[in-house]
Amino acid sequence: MTKAIIMTIRPEHLFKILNGDKTIEIRKTIPKCKLPIDVYLVCSKAKPYLYTYEDIKENSDWEWEKTFFVSKKTSVLADLLNGKVVARFTLNKWEEIEKEVIFPVNEMMGHFVHTTKDFNENQLLKGSRLSHPELQQMLMNKRGYAYHIDNLVVFDEPKELGEFEKEEYAVMPNGVFPSYQPLIKAPQSWQYVWVKE
Repeated sequence: MTKAIIMTIRPEHLFKILNGDKTIEIRKTIPKCKLPIDVYLVCSKAKPYLYTYEDIKENSDWEWEKTFFVSKKTSVLADLLNGKVVARFTLNKWEEIEKEVIFPVNEMMGHFVHTTKDFNENQLLKGSRLSHPELQQMLMNKRGYAYHIDNLVVFDEPKELGEFEKEEYAVMPNGVFPSYQPLIKAPQSWQYVWVKE
């Protein structure tokens, strides 16, 4: 088995990744492991609904620019992807984001800067598909991390959470031993999992 990460993403953000518009994912924490590592993306069960419209595209005269869509209504003609693992990317690097306060009197009047010279705020906002206020609200004026999405693979068939295993430890009379249990619930943000090769 191979160690990987599973990450939960809201539908409205995930469909931008699947369609190739979003190349950076912002998180408040980073994994403490060697890179590169595979990151599996699970769509949260929250609305809106995330769909793939392959069947509609094949039976329609409409020209579809994108493959994935979000909607506040359900559709029997489309495959629902909420709660499914729909893609994987390779995490090769991440950037640290920190806040620089312009006017110390008002903590909200600041902007985000980066510790690396080759990655600026405009690249961050463009790649993450977030506005400056959305980024501020997400990080709540604290440090964050920009995960670069490389080698994105969108699965033809979505995977179930149970196909991934989490590591637990069993206490036995002769020591503590790892055991692996199928994943039942998606993490709030991300967690390590084990994937069968």
